[in-house]
Amino acid sequence: MIVCDSLRAVLVFSMPLLALKTMNLIVVFAIAFFVFLLGQFFNTARLSVIPNLVESRNLLEANSFSNLIGRISTFMGMLLGGLIVDWQFWQRIGLHNTWTAGFFVDSLTFVVSAVTLMFLPIAYTARAAAVAGMVLPDPPANEASGTIWDAVKRQIGRVISDFREALALIRRDASIRFVILSVTMYVLLGAAILVLLVPVIQGARTDIVIKGMRGLGSGTKGVGFVGAAGSIGLVISSIVYGFIGRRIRKRNTILGGFAILGVIGCLIALSNSLLWILLLAVIAGLVLSPIYIAQDTLLHETVPEEARAGSSRPGNGS
Repeated sequence: MIVCDSLRAVLVFSMPLLALKTMNLIVVFAIAFFVFLLGQFFNTARLSVIPNLVESRNLLEANSFSNLIGRISTFMGMLLGGLIVDWQFWQRIGLHNTWTAGFFVDSLTFVVSAVTLMFLPIAYTARAAAVAGMVLPDPPANEASGTIWDAVKRQIGRVISDFREALALIRRDASIRFVILSVTMYVLLGAAILVLLVPVIQGARTDIVIKGMRGLGSGTKGVGFVGAAGSIGLVISSIVYGFIGRRIRKRNTILGGFAILGVIGCLIALSNSLLWILLLAVIAGLVLSPIYIAQDTLLHETVPEEARAGSSRPGNGS
C-alpha cells in the first residue's frame, strides 16, 4: 500500500507536466492506466488488512466505516475540485495553467496517505499475531540467496501458485463466485452510465449527443454537481447500513441494489432535466454503498486468512 501510494503520487504529479510538455493525450492515457492499475493493488491490500484490524463480529461495521470515509472524501473532492482548480491563488503564485493545481493537490494526498500508512505495519503485525496467537516466522534462509533473476523467478512462481489457488477457491465457494459476478456487473453498469451520462450533462442543448437526446448544457460543473449528489447518498447509506445491515441478507442487498440501479439507469436515459438527474444520483448513491459493504463483508467472512492478499503466511507472494 505504501509503495502504491508513493508511485501514484509521482505519476499524478508528473501527468500535467508531461501533458504540457508533449501535448499528447496518449501520454496522459498511459499514466492514467498505471495510476488505476496501482489503485487495484492498493484496494486489494486495503481490503485484506481490515479483518486483521478488527474482530470478525465487527466486520460489517468496519467496512461501513471504511466505506463512509471513502464516500465523504468523494463528496468533498467532487464539491471542492472545481473550486480548487478555479482558485485565483494559483495564478498569483505563478501557476498560469490553474487546472494543473488539481493534479498537484491530488499528488499531495497520496503522499500524506503513504506517510500515514508507515505507522500501520507495527499495529497490524501486533494485532495479527495477537488474533492468531502466533509468532510471525522469519523468511526462509534461501529467500535471500541467489541472483536478482533467481528472486524474480521465485516471485513469478509464487504469483502463478497464488493464481491457481485463487481459481480453485473460486470454483469451490459459491459465495465468492457470487461476489465476483456482482462486481463484474457493477463495472459494466458503471462504465455504461459514465460513458453515456457525462456527455449528456456536459453537451450543449443544441448538440445532439445521442440519437433522440440533447445535452443539458451544464458543463463540467454539472458533472461535479451530479457526482456530489451521488456522494450524499453514498455517505447517508454508509452510515445507515452499518446499523441495519445485519438484519438483511447480504445477497438480497446486492441483488436488490442492482435491480434498483437498473431502473435508475432507464430513468436517466429518459431524463431531460439536470434536477431530475441530481435526484436519481442521490438515490443511486443510497443503493451503491450497501452493495459495496455487502460485497466486502461477504469476502471477509468467506475467504480464509491464508488466501487473502497481505496475509502473514510465509511464501505466499503477497
